[in-house]
Amino acid sequence: MNNTAKSDARFIFDRTLREILQGIPKRFIELLTGKTVIELLEPNFPKVEERNADFLVRLNDNTIFHLEVQAQDDPKMAFRMLKYYLLIRELYSQSPFQMVLWVGDNLCPIKGEINETNLFFKFLVKDIKEMNCEILLDSEDPNDNILAILCQRKKGLWERLFQKISQLPEKQREDYIRKIIYMVKLRKQAIAEFKDYLKEAKNMPIVIDMRQDPMFKEGFEEGSIMNSREAILGVLERKFGVVNENIANKINFINSRDILMSLLWDAVKAENIEEFEDKISKIIM
Repeated sequence: MNNTAKSDARFIFDRTLREILQGIPKRFIELLTGKTVIELLEPNFPKVEERNADFLVRLNDNTIFHLEVQAQDDPKMAFRMLKYYLLIRELYSQSPFQMVLWVGDNLCPIKGEINETNLFFKFLVKDIKEMNCEILLDSEDPNDNILAILCQRKKGLWERLFQKISQLPEKQREDYIRKIIYMVKLRKQAIAEFKDYLKEAKNMPIVIDMRQDPMFKEGFEEGSIMNSREAILGVLERKFGVVNENIANKINFINSRDILMSLLWDAVKAENIEEFEDKISKIIM
């Protein structure tokens, strides 16, 4: 897989996982914090350099919980967390409980502290692979259920997961199948398990034809048009916050993968949203 394809997949995964977290998977948050969520807080911090937290909520004991999700190593992660700490403290006049959740397939490389002259800062780091998926599968929330894919998977996971998803309304069910496929892609072993399940499962509550189903192809075929569009939107959202409807419509209007790949690189390089808008305006008049 080339670097562009890796970046494409990573941004799609980030965006999908943020969607799941915004659904507030209650059982999952209880596993991370030992407490329950009572309020979803505004995660965008409009400053000279705009920053968007992955997940920010108020818990039932009035604690503010800030979560960042990482699948790739970031040598500057601790300083990112320190910046978020200061922004949250300024905005809400309260110190947050902070955590980095490692969702990568390899061992977690992130150290949860800064220890330098005149500066000591610490936050919690948790590896999702060490969490027990059974508790998440017992939940009635499909967001909890899907996150079980990234945890300790045990026999019967796929059967239980799809039994749960099959009970959702059709449109909602299709959306969660798409999210399942993106989560599966983050685990090499899970990809093999999932394919084996699709081939061997009897009386499967949901039929997914690997050759025909568009959602399956969207999830597993690298470089699809839809993946490319989502990758661009993911980069722009990560860097500049909410993408205006005009830009989003122009991106969704493009059906050339080559043009989309070029725009993805433009999005990565752009120093501001106006610079990117100028690029796409030259393509679509």
